[in-house]
Amino acid sequence: MVNAMDVENSSAACDPRTRVTKSLLGYGVLAGVVYVVVATAQAVTRAGFDPARHAVSLLANGDLGWIQIANSGSGDVATTVAFTIAVLLTWMWLALLSVHLYRYADAKGRTETAR
Repeated sequence: MVNAMDVENSSAACDPRTRVTKSLLGYGVLAGVVYVVVATAQAVTRAGFDPARHAVSLLANGDLGWIQIANSGSGDVATTVAFTIAVLLTWMWLALLSVHLYRYADAKGRTETAR
């Protein structure tokens, strides 16, 4: 059984960085599901399309090809944005870590010199 105190503590401990990471992971899962559902719906409704013989990218041909193009494009844009944010957060984390390590080494050097 979930304790009310556990729920309060778990939501209070969620900092902005954790929220961003969780939302990016959620969007990644959601984008994959949407892509598969849209491609499957098109494959079922297209006459002559056989998923065993044809690639999903062939759904971009014809009058309704814009649906598959938009489906692929939105997934590509979402992936690129999520990757860019992840790289920027990693660089920021590495910069903060290097500053911290530099300050730690500098402070340690001062204390050893003072002895």
